[in-house]
Amino acid sequence: MIKETKFYERIEDIPDKELHERIKKSMTQPLTYNGKFVSIKPVPYYGGIKSWVKHSYEDQPELIARCPMTGVHDLYKVSIEYIPNKVIPELKSLKFYLFGFQNFPISHEHITARIYKDFMETIKPLRMRIRVWVASRGEITTVICYDSKYGIEQTGVINQLPEMEEVSDRKTIKEDFEWLKKL
Repeated sequence: MIKETKFYERIEDIPDKELHERIKKSMTQPLTYNGKFVSIKPVPYYGGIKSWVKHSYEDQPELIARCPMTGVHDLYKVSIEYIPNKVIPELKSLKFYLFGFQNFPISHEHITARIYKDFMETIKPLRMRIRVWVASRGEITTVICYDSKYGIEQTGVINQLPEMEEVSDRKTIKEDFEWLKKL
């Protein structure tokens, strides 16, 4: 049985030690959906073609998680792009894996890092990019991007950050923000 999380009205009210414990727990605690443990299931890839595959949940917020401080549900749009190696994700398991975050208290950056880490450990693609758009709250727009080309290891630790121009051009970033305004 998972212990109910205590939520706070203001982030300033949460003790530092408890905040650190919540963050650590959110990165390792197993995910459940409808009372069952969920994970990304790999299936063999025999295609032999090393081209980009994109699993996109951009049309509507498919990913929902709870703010670890207030308990309010946050809505996300997700795009996972990768070059397959020996296995690919079974799509139903990927969908249920994302559903597993519905009542899970985790922050924007940590949910992106967790998905990135779990996908890299399970699927082991030749290269991977993940982009998560957070539905605007308080007129603050957040987009989190990880790309394995730029030194992010399987642990999710950033070794080096590329210059913004290297990651994407300004037109793409502008399009991202225009798209988020429609949420």
